[in-house]
Amino acid sequence: MTSSVFHMWAGSELRGESGAPGDPTVFVCGRQRTAGVLRTGLQLFRRGPQQMTVRKAGGGPHIEPQYRQTPQLTKNQKFQAELLSGAMWFWILWHIWHDPDAVLGHFPWPDTSAWTDEELGIPPDDEE
Repeated sequence: MTSSVFHMWAGSELRGESGAPGDPTVFVCGRQRTAGVLRTGLQLFRRGPQQMTVRKAGGGPHIEPQYRQTPQLTKNQKFQAELLSGAMWFWILWHIWHDPDAVLGHFPWPDTSAWTDEELGIPPDDEE
């Protein structure tokens, strides 16, 4: 019966039928799917904890973490870090030099000497 219900459901999908909430094929398929998930979960629960395998993180040297101590880096790690940081600073400084508008903005700087005391919120000298 399971396969016939599935074929009825799949056939209705292929024919373009919507499978309304009251449609019994949708209810049966949802119930069977839920039962299958619960059955699988129960099997995993009955099996109990399995033996965990220890996996190493790659083929390179594995450095154990040390509490409150700086990490011990290999020469290759230090070289890669300096190369990457050098490339980063080159990129930043190159673009600041050749395209300063990206950092400073695309609009002209305002002429602050043209501002009046009223615009700056400074009261007139004759008022006390």
